Amino acid sequence: MEHHQSIGFIGAGNMTTTLVQGIRQLHQNLPMIVSNPSTTKLEVLKEQYQTEITVNNVEVVLNSDIVILAVKPNVLPMVCDEIRTDLKKEQIIVSLAAGVSLVQLYQYLGQEMMIVRAMPNTPCAIGYGICGLYVDVKLKFKVAPLLSYLFEGLGQLKWLKDEKQIDDIIAFAGSAPAYFYYFMQCLQKVAIQRGLDDTLAKDLIANTALGASMMVTTKNDISFSQLIEQVASKGGTTAQALSVLEENNLSVIVEKMISAVIERAQNISN
Repeated sequence: MEHHQSIGFIGAGNMTTTLVQGIRQLHQNLPMIVSNPSTTKLEVLKEQYQTEITVNNVEVVLNSDIVILAVKPNVLPMVCDEIRTDLKKEQIIVSLAAGVSLVQLYQYLGQEMMIVRAMPNTPCAIGYGICGLYVDVKLKFKVAPLLSYLFEGLGQLKWLKDEKQIDDIIAFAGSAPAYFYYFMQCLQKVAIQRGLDDTLAKDLIANTALGASMMVTTKNDISFSQLIEQVASKGGTTAQALSVLEENNLSVIVEKMISAVIERAQNISN
């Protein structure tokens, strides 16, 4: 299958790099081409991941079976207008733009196109990511097997039943790595203030987070509450720490954080 398929990326930002890395893990010989207005990022992709590169978006379209639109939402209409007349209806178009609906994408590119919305997160680069995908149910049988095959190196693929769930993927997966990084950064800052060197602090925090994550994923029959109880004995040090989080309404902060993400995605759409 690899010998007959090719992927093109329009845009060479962080998410393109993430996807190229993840795809290359299992598909070393898959032809890939990336376009971008400036060449600095393109040269890195060419050197590290053996992609073809160009500053011409139309060249990507003419040399790809799957075209991934990896540009910011405000740039997307201009890019679509540029490539629209060169697209073929047998090509699969994948949009990574948050907040840009299928209805809008069909307006930009034409009703006859096969268009997929996708929302990956950065851990896809190392094969431990989540990528939510949505396509019109009438087209799923045409695009899902191929994309599932090509994207299998990214991690878990979640084919969504409702396009509105893309906003949830953004909130709980796409943006979520940054929440965890921020919390770990806060822990590291306090650890350094208490005299640990930054490397030791980072190792302690990162490996504890990894272990906790593995506990969650390998013990599917145990809830988060039960896992907390395994660590936090009544009246102990952990329970004391958790009480501080509860007193400061961490759960309310999380609710506000998720609402802010979804509201922003919806505002982009409007």
